[in-house]
Amino acid sequence: MTSLITAAREWYDAGYTVVPTHEDGGKRPFGAWKQYQTERLPWEELHALLETGTYTGIGVLTGSASRNVEMIEIEGPLDLALKRLAKVKAQARDYAQIGVPDLLVRLAAGCAEQSAGGGLHLFYFVSDGPALGNTKLANAGGKVIAETRGEGGFVVVAPTLGRKGHAEGSAYTLMPGRTPAGTISITSEERDLLHMLFGFALDEQPTPVEPYTPSEHAGDSTSALDDYRAKRTWAEILTPTAGRTATTLTGATIGCGQVSPSMKAPAPPPSRTGRCTASPPAWIYPPSKAYPKARCTPTCTTAATSRQRARR
Repeated sequence: MTSLITAAREWYDAGYTVVPTHEDGGKRPFGAWKQYQTERLPWEELHALLETGTYTGIGVLTGSASRNVEMIEIEGPLDLALKRLAKVKAQARDYAQIGVPDLLVRLAAGCAEQSAGGGLHLFYFVSDGPALGNTKLANAGGKVIAETRGEGGFVVVAPTLGRKGHAEGSAYTLMPGRTPAGTISITSEERDLLHMLFGFALDEQPTPVEPYTPSEHAGDSTSALDDYRAKRTWAEILTPTAGRTATTLTGATIGCGQVSPSMKAPAPPPSRTGRCTASPPAWIYPPSKAYPKARCTPTCTTAATSRQRARR
């Protein structure tokens, strides 16, 4: 119990909201945890709970409860998780011009743990927030193989012993040389790049898009273009083209280019629904013309690069 309390303090001091795991031995948090999504559980109360011996594990609340932390999980077992991480590293080399390999190295060298099931957990704080909700990044063989925990999420952390369904004697363990204090901070733009990278590298089952059916607009002034734009996101449009999922790419990022004020046409504010509400709907650049990197975010440049690669 002493080691669990010591570890809990390390996670707590690194900025995480730490709560006990449920007393039934499962992977969910203990009973009254939701209130701590907005009000951090004080250390004195956490210490007292763990001292009772009722709780045998700890976890962290992700999102705004813990400095906008998010976690990317690659499903195990460990040998398969490491092979999947190697695929992500190989994919990152395609985006060396915008620093994606270095970003991935920082992530892997920061706070990383192995789950009791052999998966990998990679943690990062989003410095300019907010954290996104839990997001599925990649599927293979009918299963989710990469996903995140974000706003409203919960992650069991080291040194918790295996929970129900895990092999006997298993445990959550920090990777060698990794600590909670080593959690890196990245921008939301860098977070979007990571999400896109993991999806491009690992997703083998792009989500099918339902065919577009025009609506009946008897007597109103809705155009066919406006009707289409109200029903389709840029991720839905681009996914079939690239043959991969565009998990985090919203209409505001891809469709409108998220251009800087230096360009002639200003970028409209992002749509909260992820639909593109700009006029004109998109910035179009032919393959023969270089995308204006100096005037776009790295996410835009990556999106453009991905589309050009998809044409080859």
